[in-house]
This record gives sequence, C-alpha cells and structure tokens, in this order.
Amino acid sequence: GGVTAEERRMQRRQRFIDAGVEVFGTRGLFQTTMRDLCAEARLTEDEAAAHAEFVTKLGADALWLRFG
Repeated sequence: GGVTAEERRMQRRQRFIDAGVEVFGTRGLFQTTMRDLCAEARLTEDEAAAHAEFVTKLGADALWLRFG
C-alpha cells in the first residue's frame, strides 16, 4: 500500500506548520509572506491555502509568545 489521501494531507499540513515556525522565527511575523511559507514547505499556494488556518494560529501563537 501507498500513502492515503488523508496521510498526504496530514504530511502537507505538518510541512506547512514546520515552515511557519521556521520562517516566522527567522523573518519575523510581519515580514513573512504566504510565498515565503510555501517555498519553505515546498507547497504550491493552492496546496497551502487548504492549511491557511494554521498560519493564522501560528501567527497568533507567535505574537502571544513575544508579547504575552
């Protein structure tokens, strides 16, 4: 057996989350673009759009950690 569609979706989601942590940490929250995240995660913008809610959450978490 190969990888199921759900497993691929979860792998893309994890790559996107990992990219967010890396790029927000190096570029900063307000200097990061969706293109930056997609490049880091090796996802197309269409693939990433399905996981965009995680960008919002990562950004909110980053702000909370920074400014408490």
